[in-house]
Amino acid sequence: MSVHTRIDQPITIRKDLLECAIDCAEILRSIENVKKIHNERELEKKKLKVVMDKLRVLNSRFHKDLPQLPREKPIKEEVVELEPIRHEPKPKKQPKPRTMSPEERANRELEALRHKIESL
Repeated sequence: MSVHTRIDQPITIRKDLLECAIDCAEILRSIENVKKIHNERELEKKKLKVVMDKLRVLNSRFHKDLPQLPREKPIKEEVVELEPIRHEPKPKKQPKPRTMSPEERANRELEALRHKIESL
């Protein structure tokens, strides 16, 4: 048994529902972006902490290993002019063929829904 109901202005309601679906998808995508950025930030913080710890250790070793020199008057050094370093341009890499990420696929689907709304 099925029941049918007549809806006044079905196109308007359909547009509203599609717009609501698009808004929900954009909100979910922004939440995922925030989570992704937060995770990347935490990872970079951990890497920075490890590097800073290594630098502290190396700096302390460096200062311990320096020989002690008697303090004398500084000797004036001659100024030597160096030739500027010439950098050769690097060969350009050929771009790799791109595969669509889930985010790009979702963006295309949202655009298709927007076009569908406009056509109604």
